[in-house]
Amino acid sequence: MPANDSSLTGFKRKIAWSRTGAIAYIAPDGSKAFLRNLNCSPEDGKWSLSDGDHDHPIAEAQTGHTLVHLAWNEPGTDLAVVDSCGRISIVGMSIGLNVLIQSRPPALDPDDDGNQPVGLMWLALNRSLALFVVTRSGKLKLLYQNQESKWGDMVIELQNTGYTDDALTHASMTPVDGGGIMVVTYSARNELRLYRAMLKWEGTPVDSNTQRPNNSIAVPSVQLAHIEVEIPTVVPSPSTYVVGNEDNITNNANGLFALTHLIETASKSTPGRPMRVLLLPIDPADNYIPFQPSTELNRQADTYFDRHIVSIDYMETGNIFAITTDDGNIAFYDAKGFTPLSGVEDIETVTSLPQSGFTFPAAISPKLLTSMQGVHISFSPSGCIAASLDEKSHVQMRVMEHSFGHEQDGLFNDEANEVEGKFMSALAALTMAYCRACSSDSNNDDILMIVIQQLNQDSHKKFIDEVYRALSMNVTVEQDKLMNNPYILKCFSMQAALGFKNRLERRNLAAAVPWLTLQLRQISILLTYILHFNKAGTDVECYDPETLRITLGNVKWALDLAKYIVDDLFEISDNLNNQSSSQDSGSSSGKEIAANSCYTTL
Repeated sequence: MPANDSSLTGFKRKIAWSRTGAIAYIAPDGSKAFLRNLNCSPEDGKWSLSDGDHDHPIAEAQTGHTLVHLAWNEPGTDLAVVDSCGRISIVGMSIGLNVLIQSRPPALDPDDDGNQPVGLMWLALNRSLALFVVTRSGKLKLLYQNQESKWGDMVIELQNTGYTDDALTHASMTPVDGGGIMVVTYSARNELRLYRAMLKWEGTPVDSNTQRPNNSIAVPSVQLAHIEVEIPTVVPSPSTYVVGNEDNITNNANGLFALTHLIETASKSTPGRPMRVLLLPIDPADNYIPFQPSTELNRQADTYFDRHIVSIDYMETGNIFAITTDDGNIAFYDAKGFTPLSGVEDIETVTSLPQSGFTFPAAISPKLLTSMQGVHISFSPSGCIAASLDEKSHVQMRVMEHSFGHEQDGLFNDEANEVEGKFMSALAALTMAYCRACSSDSNNDDILMIVIQQLNQDSHKKFIDEVYRALSMNVTVEQDKLMNNPYILKCFSMQAALGFKNRLERRNLAAAVPWLTLQLRQISILLTYILHFNKAGTDVECYDPETLRITLGNVKWALDLAKYIVDDLFEISDNLNNQSSSQDSGSSSGKEIAANSCYTTL
């Protein structure tokens, strides 16, 4: 969030990158939201951001309001769009990628300043959509979609904020062990409060035959437990702090809280009813705590920065912090010990991209060094590309680079063992990141972009070998077992992408075979799905416009692929005829073209 907006609310993320690879961002005037992706140019094979469709926004603000926050759900298929008065609209990819349709209109929420969210979290549920929202007026709202795809809501009062200086400014939520979520709120009076919420769904189970509820809609209930927090302690202001000089520490009314105990004091459960939770003071002289269980929190040493922090993001499945400062620079820290990751220290152990030497280059906008407008930033699914909004709200992209340099520079070709070890460490980190993306069903275009830009062709082969080895891919097994492997399609896609140069240059054998396999599989699956689309025995659904549009596109692509194969067959014939007249000059070329055409035909 921008530094100059931190006193108002901690809820402004104007750019968000989903696990499916879609980048949503808000226009400079806040009136619309757009969608962009990473794409590969067919002209030169270079990867970059797509131009986007400015004529078709994915969301628009209502009259008199602006869009202020974006949040993707965990799978990356649905997007929550929040406007300046706290109304939330939900758009989702129900038809296909890059086609978002609104499932929840903003008109369902009241136009009230107290309804402004200060925290939002999607719930990772194996059911319909649901998300928790903490409002400025101190309420916890649950927005959920029932079995009939209708949206409902439930409101619980966390605290009474009848005065302006008692309004909430920040909130954060996270899942915890044992179920439920932990809710942390921060108010304008510098009060930090913790809650734990348990969510349960009550209702008749869904009929497995009809996939519809048995005349009943699941109703959620939330069990809320208040967790006590001690009073804040004074910490030195970074502007006045001097290392080793304790007398320099001045009293700061906005000091941070020192969390030392988490005590569960009460819990209630009432479906659909507001609940008030009061903050109970703790007597410091009382060493006896009658409530169980309790959790001891140990505060680590404070870390000071020369610049204002504008964003803290998790990377590498939560093992690393990516901290962005107001000058646009990004630093990495270990999440457990909060130790900085400064590059390759142990080439024998690889845990992440930052640990193996990958870093982000300095901010490309010089105005960020002198202004306090802040940075809106979001990271790719693997965390190796950062997309940010500059001072004009234009999307800028920064790609991780290895601190030891690109392989094209010749730095990795040295015979020294240390240099070779650093290269293998970087290669292992890229392999680990790609395999994590495969296992988590995340988009991996960001990893491919780094591999294409920073590794040469010989290293591409090493990367492919390492990925197959890491995923335990055995390509010599029977066809049925091979094609049912969940990772084989991702590996084929990787090979096809790494072998693409431009639309006029042929792929080599290692890239063409996976590309053709993917095309044939996609065509066969979609056509089979369309033929079996009508399960009820009637043919009304077959004439649906969306069904016809999908059928038309796949039939056209199948015919184009057949034409491509037939053209190769005629090319084989022409080259074989030319070989009979000029055996010496044409044999090499003829064999190469025949080989490329034969495997395409097969």
